[in-house]
Amino acid sequence: MPEPPKLTVPSLPKSRAYIRSDEAVELRRLYEELPIAAMRAAEALRTDGKPLRGDDLLPYWRAENDVFEIIEKINEILNPEWAASAPKPNVASR
Repeated sequence: MPEPPKLTVPSLPKSRAYIRSDEAVELRRLYEELPIAAMRAAEALRTDGKPLRGDDLLPYWRAENDVFEIIEKINEILNPEWAASAPKPNVASR
């Protein structure tokens, strides 16, 4: 019988061994805000059957940027070395 394929786990940045109390408070706030921001982005994509164009997309882009900024802040707290070396996307051009 052939062997089942082996699953590979992608490498992730190494987690920190400790989190300061002020960082824990900030992480908690960010993780609580993340689903709310994601729901706002999803709500901005509601449409009555017409395509979204131009100014119609502004609420979505703003909400999407909020989600991105929350994730970026979480990464900066959990992996400060990795976040510092990661390239920053140009979200202002949207």
